[in-house]
Amino acid sequence: MNEDNLPGHHYTDGDYKFVLNFWVEDLQKEYERLRELEIGTMTEIQKVHDGYYYFHIYDADINVCEITGGFPEEKGFDSL
Repeated sequence: MNEDNLPGHHYTDGDYKFVLNFWVEDLQKEYERLRELEIGTMTEIQKVHDGYYYFHIYDADINVCEITGGFPEEKGFDSL
């Protein structure tokens, strides 16, 4: 999507038009896989609360892909 397709429409909280959300079995493994591919800007893994961890990767149009999934809490979030 781009601004030409949405005349007069603007998102105030960023330049992206939408957020895609994906769930994976092993969040740490997916984070490392995407980091090695160097396909886009990524955030670090972040913790919302126990049981919900995520990171963002941005596509070429600066749209957000949020990756969530299984994360071994016993590993300890501080060890990232």
